Parts: sequence; structure tokens; C-alpha cells
Amino acid sequence: MVSKYRCTCNTDFQNNTVFILLIICIIVPVCKYFTEFRSYEDTHNITQEQYADLAESVPGGAARYMTDAEALDWICSEFGFDRSKVTILHEIDEYEVNRHHQLRRTGKKVDRRPIYCATDYHYIRFNVGRGTGWMWEAWNGQLRPFYN
Repeated sequence: MVSKYRCTCNTDFQNNTVFILLIICIIVPVCKYFTEFRSYEDTHNITQEQYADLAESVPGGAARYMTDAEALDWICSEFGFDRSKVTILHEIDEYEVNRHHQLRRTGKKVDRRPIYCATDYHYIRFNVGRGTGWMWEAWNGQLRPFYN
């Protein structure tokens, strides 16, 4: 009678061991895949930290968020773009990178509303042309390409 229970116990133990090994072989690599990614910002673009520094002056009244019409007027008068081809954007995609330098979108958006403080201290993200067309950032009087 003891051997009967011992056999059942060993079989259960063996089944549990196989199940645990399956979990280790399948779940752990999947968890590593999701945890090895870290936040990424393209070094050619204005960083979120730089944008946040400018945005901090909005509540104090030193700077203000621009309406789309104001931003459009400013971009067209300052840089000479055709008004009908400019699209003002309010957010950008957030990216992550892994150790193999593979990028992925997180699905989250990062706030990048147009801000104006002075002629040499402002930020506007916009596209020119159809679809995405040419992507630009106006930052402190400079027109910079936006790398996506």
C-alpha cells in the first residue's frame, strides 16, 4: 500500500517538475524581452528634459501655450512656409530601445504643445507637406529637422 502512494507521489512530482521547467523555459525569456527595453530619445531631436524646462515657465506666466493659429502664423512668417501645407503637432511618440539597438513604440504619446516665451525661447513641432511629409521642430529661433 505504501508503494502505491509512493508511485503516485513520484508521478505527481515528475509532472510538477516538467510543468515548472516549461514555465522557466517559456516565461523567463518572455519576461526578459519585456524588461530589457529602456526609454529612448533620439539625440538629434529636442529632448523631453529641454522641453520640460521651457514648459515649467508656463504656470508662472513667463511663457504660454500657443494656439494652432498662432503657431501657424509664427512658423509661416518666421520661416516662409506655405500656410496650407503646415500641420502643427501637439505630441510625439514615445520609444524604447533594447540592448540590440532595436526600437519600438510604447504606444504612449509625449506632450509637445507649442510654447512661446520669447523670440529666442520657444518650441513648435510641425510637419510640412502631405502625410508626414517633412518633419520639423522650431526651437529657440532655429529650424531643425525632426528625426522619427
